[in-house]
Amino acid sequence: MHIKNLFSHADTSFDFTKGECFVLTGQNLDDPSQASNGSGKSAFIEGIFLALTGDLLRSNILTIDAIRDGQEEMTLELCLVHSTGEVLTIQRDFFANSKSSKVRVFVNENLQSDLISVPNSNKYILEKLGITKQDICNYFIISTDSYQPFLSSSDTVKKTTIARFSNANSIDGIDKLIKAACVTMKTEISTFEREVSLNTGRIEVLKEQITNANRVVDFSSIDRSIERFVDNISVAEESIKQAKLIEEALIADGIATKAKSDLVAIPDPNAKDDFLARSLELNKLLGITRDDKNKFLSYISRQEAIVKGGINCPECDHEFTLGAKITPKAAAANIATSKVEIEAIDKDATKIKAELADITKELASIDQKNQALTREKSNYTSQLNAIKYKIQNARRDVAEGKNSIESYLSQIKSLEQSKTKVTSTVIDVDAINGQIEVAQETIRATKRSIRTIESKHEQHFMWLTHFKSFVTHLANQSIKSIEGFTNSFLSKLNTNLEIEMSGYSKTGQGKIRDKMSISVRRDGGTATKLGRFSSGEKTRIEIANILALQRLINLNSDAGGLDLLILDEIVSSSDGEGLQSILKMLSMINKTIAVVSHVGTDRTFDNLVTVTKQNQVSTIKKSEIC
Repeated sequence: MHIKNLFSHADTSFDFTKGECFVLTGQNLDDPSQASNGSGKSAFIEGIFLALTGDLLRSNILTIDAIRDGQEEMTLELCLVHSTGEVLTIQRDFFANSKSSKVRVFVNENLQSDLISVPNSNKYILEKLGITKQDICNYFIISTDSYQPFLSSSDTVKKTTIARFSNANSIDGIDKLIKAACVTMKTEISTFEREVSLNTGRIEVLKEQITNANRVVDFSSIDRSIERFVDNISVAEESIKQAKLIEEALIADGIATKAKSDLVAIPDPNAKDDFLARSLELNKLLGITRDDKNKFLSYISRQEAIVKGGINCPECDHEFTLGAKITPKAAAANIATSKVEIEAIDKDATKIKAELADITKELASIDQKNQALTREKSNYTSQLNAIKYKIQNARRDVAEGKNSIESYLSQIKSLEQSKTKVTSTVIDVDAINGQIEVAQETIRATKRSIRTIESKHEQHFMWLTHFKSFVTHLANQSIKSIEGFTNSFLSKLNTNLEIEMSGYSKTGQGKIRDKMSISVRRDGGTATKLGRFSSGEKTRIEIANILALQRLINLNSDAGGLDLLILDEIVSSSDGEGLQSILKMLSMINKTIAVVSHVGTDRTFDNLVTVTKQNQVSTIKKSEIC
């Protein structure tokens, strides 16, 4: 990395050593009261980020304002070497009198001349690395100004990250296409059913024509038929009206039932945590009291042996004890004192057992409440499903009624047309029978089409069900990958901690539950919320998670990603010894890591790099290993 005229860096060069972990600290000799603040550490990190992306990490600073005071131009050069030996060199120029900038990209010293604009060059660099600008902010160059921790981020952010590693985004939107196809098929079925109804009405009219063939048309009979169809239309319209009223009532009932269902509290999965923790604590206390009592009982046995082994002098009545350091009287006193202690221990044990019994009752009560809530929720779900089914039936009744009306109107039209015919007209019965056969065949073909579409619709519906399960499986695989890599790095960081992640699961009603949950275990014990751990432990967990996500990003990159991790003040909560421990573990994982810290240079670290600011100019220097 070569920086010229960026903030206080007049002319700074630095070579990273692959797989090396070092501390980047600072000295501000221009203002010793600031210690390492203002020395130029963050400016050095800004230079790397600016070279990679063309932007500053701190979005509230304009690039033109980053040019060193009194200088006309700022230049950056970053050289990256691929494991294959390929060299990617990025050169950027920024100007004090212009908002524009220049960028040149070389691959193995060959200028990529087809990159004619800065945006094209920026895109090419990120595609060459196989990572995004947001990846760099969150998993490679991590500053408190822009870093968003994955473990404490929102469920939406977590789901987006998980979907990226599960490759579920490559099939995103397919379910919408299938749902749209299902809607289209429903429309096609309705059209075919209307066609069946029309042809059925046509057959009835044709059959009536055959009945009246070669006879004078009986207009009164036709009028009665028309009146009958008109009555049928009135009945159908009333049925439609009633079906719509039923639908409206069912919708209102469904809204009310849904509101009641929403009021039912969701069982708290953590409701028993405090009681279980207290139960564990009381059992430990009970064990301690049991051990204390056994110690006193053993002591009493030894004292009783002393009492039994005493001999009195027949002359002076003095008491002698063979092989004992105290007299039987003193031993008897000790026995009495010990029995008093045992009584106190028994009282404590009785209190503990009573509290344990109360906790057991409380846990059973919580289980009963949770079961009752689950049953109540399930009952409302069943009611809603029944209402939905009835609404579908009501809507089907409306559609059937409209089809019937359309058929009746068609038949009325045919009858009215027949009245205009000459009464002595002779009808070709064979021709009419032929028309009937055509209509009947049309009905059969249409019904076959309906069955085919209904079968296809059912297949699509089943596909959607399996698709949801498949996407859930992919997401859970991604969650386990993040969990596994994080725990692997926690192990390498020499901790006794491991995280446990859960995300997607099926409810009792077959729906997908996508509530993200993250907890931490110590030595494989009870899972505990992350917030209950010390700042030093949370720092190690956070670093392990960053390394895990960076590893997954690099594995998913065709180019292999970027072997660089810069932690700018992320470990600020650790003291000197804590930082030394973290550095020692990080140095053993064979990754190129820079840890920026305010810890003073008076502390001795292996691989210490110091940025010193003097006379308004920052310089960088690797210290000798002590």
